[in-house]
Amino acid sequence: MSSSLSPHPSRYAIFIVAHGTPLLAVCDPSNPRDARTGLTPVQLLQRYQIRAIPASSNRFALRKAAVARLLNRRHGCVIDPKCTMLLDGLGRSYVHRKLRVTATTGLEYANEPVKGPTSHVCEAFQYLCLHVAHIGSEEEVVERSRVQVAKRRVV
Repeated sequence: MSSSLSPHPSRYAIFIVAHGTPLLAVCDPSNPRDARTGLTPVQLLQRYQIRAIPASSNRFALRKAAVARLLNRRHGCVIDPKCTMLLDGLGRSYVHRKLRVTATTGLEYANEPVKGPTSHVCEAFQYLCLHVAHIGSEEEVVERSRVQVAKRRVV
């Protein structure tokens, strides 16, 4: 299998194809190297002449804000009904494990989502949203009733 792509490309990237634009893979920026080839996902995809870039951040709060920005934007995103894993994940199965209920903060959840069949697809969609929404690692999320993204001040 050394000459082919991983059997789970959704773990690495999601592809943008729209109205004749070139194919683009937006990859997980943590860039784990393949044990067999020693290549990062970006390097592996580039080997097959697929334009690939790392996502701007791996921070969950930024990925969540990017998805919210894209899905809440008027005419922002259309998901094909055939993307059943993504729709299932966004609708119900991509969840965070409940930790405990406290009197001061209420219900608390784990930082990492429960890994399941849809988690890799949903995370790939988050990386795509980071790229499309132009959210970079220098930004921070301001938690309010609606998700907002604010530039982080450099001191």
